[in-house]
Amino acid sequence: MKSLESVDISQDQLSGRIPNSISSLTSLSYLNLSYNNLSGPIPQGRQLSTLEDPFIYAGNQFLCRPPLPNACSPDDSEHGYQDEDEGEDDKKDKMEKLWFYFVVALGYIVGFWTVMGSLLMKRSWRQAYFQYIDKLSQRISVSWTIASFQERFTGTSDAE
Repeated sequence: MKSLESVDISQDQLSGRIPNSISSLTSLSYLNLSYNNLSGPIPQGRQLSTLEDPFIYAGNQFLCRPPLPNACSPDDSEHGYQDEDEGEDDKKDKMEKLWFYFVVALGYIVGFWTVMGSLLMKRSWRQAYFQYIDKLSQRISVSWTIASFQERFTGTSDAE
């Protein structure tokens, strides 16, 4: 969607504000929003700043901000203006993040207590697990000691 080059939605009886997301169409070279019932500030920035022809907004008497001569009222200013769809998108994003963190935390808790619970409940598993960890730490310690002695006495190690 971001690679759209041409958008002509003139005379489509659209109403409301122009969404800020239209400024993220980075390949947009032609835009025609004329003769609708659009209102509020024209989004600024990115690709829309290259479309300076005021006739692409003709017939929308309640639009404001450059390239049109109409100034926006304080209610329509950039700081006070938030597109209704963007507010919903923000809420959806926050809910998605909340669910993501909830699921991650739940997965961690379930995984942790599955392992720990099985080690706490089954004595044979606990003993086998700690024997494995003990043997693994001994192997690592011996390997590290041999490598350091090799490096000291021969000046080389297996890593080279």
